[in-house]
Amino acid sequence: MELKNRFKLVFYVVILLLSLGNIVFATGNIKDQVNQGNFYYEEGNYDMAEKYWKMAADQGDIEAQYALGILYEDTGRTDFSEKYYKMAAIQGDKDAQYNLGVLYDDQKKFAEAEKYYKMAAIQGDKDAQYNLGCLYDEQKNFNEAEKYYKMAAIQGDKGAQYNLGCLYDELKKYDLAEKYYKMSADQGDMDAQYNLGLLYKNQKKYTQAEKYWKIASDQGDLEAQNNLGILYEEQKKYDLAEKYYKMAADDGLKDAQYNLGLFYSDQGKKELSKKYKEMVENNKN
Repeated sequence: MELKNRFKLVFYVVILLLSLGNIVFATGNIKDQVNQGNFYYEEGNYDMAEKYWKMAADQGDIEAQYALGILYEDTGRTDFSEKYYKMAAIQGDKDAQYNLGVLYDDQKKFAEAEKYYKMAAIQGDKDAQYNLGCLYDEQKNFNEAEKYYKMAAIQGDKGAQYNLGCLYDELKKYDLAEKYYKMSADQGDMDAQYNLGLLYKNQKKYTQAEKYWKIASDQGDLEAQNNLGILYEEQKKYDLAEKYYKMAADDGLKDAQYNLGLFYSDQGKKELSKKYKEMVENNKN
């Protein structure tokens, strides 16, 4: 499970210009300080952005605290980043809470990550809900994982939908697995498409299995291509079997190379069979 770890860059950049084109410089007013920091950030002058944001942040401005957290994170100053994210997080900023969770997650401080993910998750942040689900999943706390995956899934997070599908699949709750795989698959998640195809294949719903493996295959899923080859060979649709075996085999999937070698052997095509058997022998993957 891959955590979502892109920082949420939520800057409301306001460039203050007078009618004559002169910039309004901050002189103690917090909002002016924030805006001046935003202006310098957009100009690429990070030292000056830091200066003005710090003036506002140290007076309690959440936007400036969060912006400083981003700035320090981007420049590798994680101690300062943590400090200012925490200042904003304590005041209820869910994006700062989420980013602080990611920071602690990356540092393997999982108790702290859980704390701040949960703060953001309760406020409806679907990425925090997803990451919290992953955290509980890794800890094998499946009830809590299910709870937070569901929160994110309801908001349309395809990763959470996929992970819920996997969770229910492992628990043999196949109706629920199908439901959440399908939600994710219909949003374009290739792994969900593959797993949904496998679920249907095991249920002998071959038309549905074919449908979702084809969708995954079109996105480049080699396992789906190989499974389509097997399906078509079983159905004696040999042209299609060859097509999909070859797609996966030529892209390096060892199982497909092996299957294609056997396929050509059964077809009496000795040279082609030999070619793919040699590919298997030389494939170190």
